[in-house]
Amino acid sequence: MKINALIPFASNYKSEKNSVSQRAKILLGGSSLIERSIQTLNKTKSIDDIFVFTSDESIKQSLSNSLKYSFLKRDKSLDSSETSIEEIIESFFNLIETDILVL
Repeated sequence: MKINALIPFASNYKSEKNSVSQRAKILLGGSSLIERSIQTLNKTKSIDDIFVFTSDESIKQSLSNSLKYSFLKRDKSLDSSETSIEEIIESFFNLIETDILVL
């Protein structure tokens, strides 16, 4: 059974206060929020692979090289504010064989 973790990331998504790309660079105890997510998922023994799923390859520069994750480039059309999480998950399932998905 294949258990994968998915971290969907849209760098151009805007909230009322700031962009996701800005929030990805906020440090808490020396680690960004996305790094903390990956670190926590790395501690979960039942997860086979962790995927950062985004169209923005520059996020890799914000992540520590010591983290265990896979970068998976998604179609830029999924970055639209009109895109639902279900569409993002469906796109992921079309690319990666997964029995159980952890968000």
